[in-house]
Amino acid sequence: MSAALSIPPRLAPVLDDLTPAQRAAALALGRVLVLAGAGTGKTKTLTAGVAARIELYGMEPSRILCVTFTNKAAREMRERITRACGEGMAPSWLGTFHALCARQLRAEPDIAHLRPGFDIRDADDTLAIVRRLIRATPVEQLPRPEEGEPGDARQIAKMAERISSVVTVRYARVF
Repeated sequence: MSAALSIPPRLAPVLDDLTPAQRAAALALGRVLVLAGAGTGKTKTLTAGVAARIELYGMEPSRILCVTFTNKAAREMRERITRACGEGMAPSWLGTFHALCARQLRAEPDIAHLRPGFDIRDADDTLAIVRRLIRATPVEQLPRPEEGEPGDARQIAKMAERISSVVTVRYARVF
């Protein structure tokens, strides 16, 4: 397949370092899923695939969805695609699963029954909020934990865990 294609000179450096299997994936049309272990060239293969779609097949970058698992991979892909295809040619829908989902939810929060400007909190954020709430509550009003003292680290972790399970169950029912 690739023998019949005329590779533009600025795309050659992106394709030259690929193995035959990686090159076949990068030059394939349609959806491509690249699954491989750490350090095997997933980012390089996806980058070459996006660059090939833009340079060889004339696809508009805005019509390409490219999902990675780490911010580092997304950043590297954006930089490599820009080097291969030119400034402004990296897909606007290139990023991590979490970042792309958050972007879509922010654009249309009502679809997920969220309020505009909603916040996304991680486990550390939850612990910090619970810790602040416990500090602001008089000790005699805190529930007695099964173990330890009111307001200690175990109680904070247990309360955060309960909040998380309630939120998870609530949103599991929404979808």
